[in-house]
Amino acid sequence: MVESAEQARRNVSLIVRRMNMIGAGFGNEPPVFEPILPEGEVEGGGTIVLAHDWCAGFMTGVELAFDDWQPLLDDQSDSVFLVPLVSWALTKAAMRSMRQKIRAPSTTNSWI
Repeated sequence: MVESAEQARRNVSLIVRRMNMIGAGFGNEPPVFEPILPEGEVEGGGTIVLAHDWCAGFMTGVELAFDDWQPLLDDQSDSVFLVPLVSWALTKAAMRSMRQKIRAPSTTNSWI
C-alpha cells in the first residue's frame, strides 16, 4: 500500500528506471543481461548466492513462450546451457512442495 503521492511517484520512477536499464541492455549487440541475485550469509561467515527464485522465474518465462524456446530445447548442444537453471528451478519447486506438506495438518500428523 502506498502511503503518499510522493512515495507512489518514487515507486513508479524506480520501476521505469529499471525497465529502461533492461531495455538498454537488450539494445546491445549481442544483448547483455545479468540476473539480479541476492546473497545470503552462511553460518561461520561468508555468503552464498540465492539463485532459486530467479531460476524458477526464468523457467516460468520459458514456459510462457515455450514455442519460441523450442529450437534451443531441441538442440542437444545448446539445451545443455539450461540444465543448471532447470536444476535450480526444480530444487526450489521441490522445496516449496516440501514446505506445503510440512504445514498441512493431515500430512504433518502422518509424519509424527
